[in-house]
Amino acid sequence: QSNEIGKIGTKVGYGKSGNGSVGDLLDLGTKRTGQNRYDADGSLRRVFFGGASTGILGYDFDNGRPENDAFDFFFDVPNLGLGNLEVAGAPGDSGSPTFINGKIAGLTSFRETIFAEDRENIIESSDVDFELNSSFGEFTYDTRVSVYADWIDQQISIVPEPTSIIGSLLIGLGLIKSRVIRSHKKV
Repeated sequence: QSNEIGKIGTKVGYGKSGNGSVGDLLDLGTKRTGQNRYDADGSLRRVFFGGASTGILGYDFDNGRPENDAFDFFFDVPNLGLGNLEVAGAPGDSGSPTFINGKIAGLTSFRETIFAEDRENIIESSDVDFELNSSFGEFTYDTRVSVYADWIDQQISIVPEPTSIIGSLLIGLGLIKSRVIRSHKKV
């Protein structure tokens, strides 16, 4: 369905890790998991980035402090996060899933921040992060799987069931064996 906004998802990935205070310090390659809440789709991005898409799901990396709540600061969408469970995408997480109720809702796609040249009338004393280093206050976006649900269903319906494949292989092998036996009888 397409009701992901406001829901908490469980993210799984093998990207870099660290802590939100200083960013990604640990190498990629270790499976890590945590949670975050989808704050909005990509339509809010048009304010700073021009492009807007409902085909992406956005969340920010919160630490419980209003000063770091980027979606609230820029777009009036408050959410202070999930405490120690809160995670965000980092380099190496691209394509990693976010699960809601055991189903893939999003695939980690990209991160962004509001850079100095993009900011007008932004309070300089804010603690919202203006560097892209996987620290508190950054935005991360997932590709919204529900947008592609019809296409995925079509692709899945094309692939035969495994039992059909095995059955077809067995019938094919049986026909080959039958021809080999008949060819030996003629000799």
